[in-house]
Amino acid sequence: MKPSSTFDRQVKLPVIRSQIKAASCTAITLGVLHLSACTSPETGETRRPNVLFAISDDQSFGHTSFEGSRFINTPAFDRMAREGVFFTSAIAPSPGCAPSRSALITGRHHWQNEQSGQHGSSWMKKHVPFIDLLDQNGYVTGRTGKGVAPFRYARDENDSLWRSTNAGGIAHSIILYEHGSPEDERPAGGISPINYFENFKYFMENVREDEPFFSCTEDMKHTGIMKRTHGREAAKGLKMLKSPGFSRITA
Repeated sequence: MKPSSTFDRQVKLPVIRSQIKAASCTAITLGVLHLSACTSPETGETRRPNVLFAISDDQSFGHTSFEGSRFINTPAFDRMAREGVFFTSAIAPSPGCAPSRSALITGRHHWQNEQSGQHGSSWMKKHVPFIDLLDQNGYVTGRTGKGVAPFRYARDENDSLWRSTNAGGIAHSIILYEHGSPEDERPAGGISPINYFENFKYFMENVREDEPFFSCTEDMKHTGIMKRTHGREAAKGLKMLKSPGFSRITA
């Protein structure tokens, strides 16, 4: 299989039920980019950490089993929370998804990014995401999902001030679940057909090589599956839902 740098290739592969073992000195980071180097105890060699962003749309801070939610079970997240750093006072830079992504990858308030901090407008070249800086300094970068969208990118030479590629990085593969196949393990309707595990596996095995990496995995779209499918078909009633307060931070 040859890697693809475009978003028009669709490949269907079966799900491989295995775990990706974390490499030595790997930093799994949610929301905060931490790039301090670490030293291998075997060789004494200083290496830069790997960085993985996993972003979930429309998920409140209380909706993990680590936080005591009875409605949903999140074992992978719970393990990262236990073994890593769990932030209890982190605030999204905007109530909107696209402006939040704009702030996250530039380190600026979304309004400082002008139209590139709004929703669905053009992404201007002058607003450089940190992912570009990683690309220029020895990192291999990639993404699965929508990246920094629904911003608009250059369509032709007339959009000369616009960025040409997704500010969240390049999608090196598009591996999808085949609806109705035995490998399709999605538990509910309305879930994106993108197989996030297989796309990340492809990146690790075919793109990364032995270089430090940055990878961003994000949901493709907002859906109403909670009410339509999980709540009724899975027999999880509204009584199991606990709506968190506006903020966990108290004066």
